[in-house]
Amino acid sequence: MGVAAQRRSQTSPQTPPHREGKRAKPAASCTTAGKAATSPDRVSWPLRIAGVVCLALLALGFANRHDTDLVPDAGVGYALGIVGLGQMVLMLSYSLRKRVRAMQRAGAIQRWFEVHMILGIAAPTALLLHCNFDLGSLNASIALFSTLFVAGSGIAGRFLYVRLHRGLLGERVTLSAQLAELRSERGALAQVAERVPGLGRGLDELAEHVIGPARSVPASLRRALVVPFRARTFRARAKRALVANLEPRTAQAALRALDEWLRTLRRTAVMTFYEWLFGLWHAVHVPLCVVLFGSAAVHVVAVHVY
Repeated sequence: MGVAAQRRSQTSPQTPPHREGKRAKPAASCTTAGKAATSPDRVSWPLRIAGVVCLALLALGFANRHDTDLVPDAGVGYALGIVGLGQMVLMLSYSLRKRVRAMQRAGAIQRWFEVHMILGIAAPTALLLHCNFDLGSLNASIALFSTLFVAGSGIAGRFLYVRLHRGLLGERVTLSAQLAELRSERGALAQVAERVPGLGRGLDELAEHVIGPARSVPASLRRALVVPFRARTFRARAKRALVANLEPRTAQAALRALDEWLRTLRRTAVMTFYEWLFGLWHAVHVPLCVVLFGSAAVHVVAVHVY
């Protein structure tokens, strides 16, 4: 009995550090989820293969543009125009899949988006081969340049999309979710902040730079650039304060939690910038699509009527 009591007395002082470790785990798991949410997905193999094939066809077509009898109004050239137009129309199915309730169960949205991207590079390829890299008439030139602008806009949109969505599954990583993660990790540091003078005030001042709304693209860009610099400066000061006021093991655990919190802070600052860019992209991409289909309709009517 005496030995057992002695063992209990020896192990009881170690309980608070274990409890402190358990308190820090939610912050780490939340941060891991944030990393998975914000990390951009790799380009899928079907999209890579489609890109390589389209580039090879464009290079081959451009190199032999003067040695071929390809014309846009007959034969293979005409067929390529039909194929390109059909692919452009099929691209609209992705928007229908997202918005029409009856199509919500028609396959994973990730696959629809992948097909949308493949069609987005295949259609301009077919149309460039259709016109044999010759602008032709005014309405044909407008239709071709509209297609190329929309394709370029789509590539830029994908770059932003994968930074605001989880795994291209359509589940938006909203800024509010990032801020909730930020606040939860601030809560994990609350007890440590009470024991270290100035730590809590410094955390709150850093958070104010991120939680407040960014009212323009320049403001969000400035925030994305300034916050990481301030975070590094704050970490250096906080590390000295933690080492001076806490036990070595507790200071190391608190520093790890602080690093997780600062990483979330930086991601949140960058997220505000991408949110603004994605909003601007959407405001440009949709009108470009309207111009594209309008010019394509005019082109088709002009070719077959006149």
